[in-house]
Amino acid sequence: MATAASHTPSGGIWSAERLKQRFSAAGAAPAETGSPPHESGLIPAAVLVPLIPRPDETTLLLIRRAEGLDIHAGQFGFPGGHREDADADAEATALRETHEELGLDHEGIEPLGRLDDVATRTGFLITPVVALLHPPFDLVLDKREVAETFELPLEVVLDPSRHERRDRDLDDGSGLYHAITHDGRFIWGATAAMLIALYERLREI
Repeated sequence: MATAASHTPSGGIWSAERLKQRFSAAGAAPAETGSPPHESGLIPAAVLVPLIPRPDETTLLLIRRAEGLDIHAGQFGFPGGHREDADADAEATALRETHEELGLDHEGIEPLGRLDDVATRTGFLITPVVALLHPPFDLVLDKREVAETFELPLEVVLDPSRHERRDRDLDDGSGLYHAITHDGRFIWGATAAMLIALYERLREI
C-alpha cells in the first residue's frame, strides 16, 4: 500500500465562503460538448459532490448504493447517474439525480464547480459537480437505489496519509485503484478518485 505525498492544504476551517473562493479562483467549469463521448464509447453521467458546512466542521454527504442494483451495488459513492436527453448539462443531471435519490430540493444546493471527468471500468464517464449543501435539510431516500447516507469529514479527505493505492484483484489485471477508509467504511474506485481530486483542487495555491 502506498500513500500520497506528505503535504496538506493550508490550515484553517474550510467554511462555505472559503470553499466558494477556492472554486472561484479555479476558474470556470469546462465547456459542455452537448454530445456523448462517442470516441471513448463511454456513457456520460454526473454526480453531485455535496459539501455540508457544519458549524464545527465541513463534511461530505456520501451514499451506500442498494444491494439489488445491477451495477455498483453496495458500493459507497455520490448521488448521481447517467445523463438524460432533457438534461441541459452535467449540473442538471447531478441535481435531478440527487432529487430522485435523496429527495433534496435544488434551493438548498449551491454548485461551486466541477472536477475532472472520471472514467469507470463499468462504462461511464462521470462529471463530478461539487456543491454546497446548506443545512438544514431533510433526506427522503429512494430505497430502491440508496441503502443509507453518511457524512465523511472533509479533514479526512484533506489528510494525504489516508489516501491509498491498492492492487486491483481482478482477472483483467487492470492495475491499481484509489481507496480511503474511514469509520469502517471502505471507499474505493471512482469515488475515492473524486475525493482525492477534491483534495488536489483545494490544495492548489
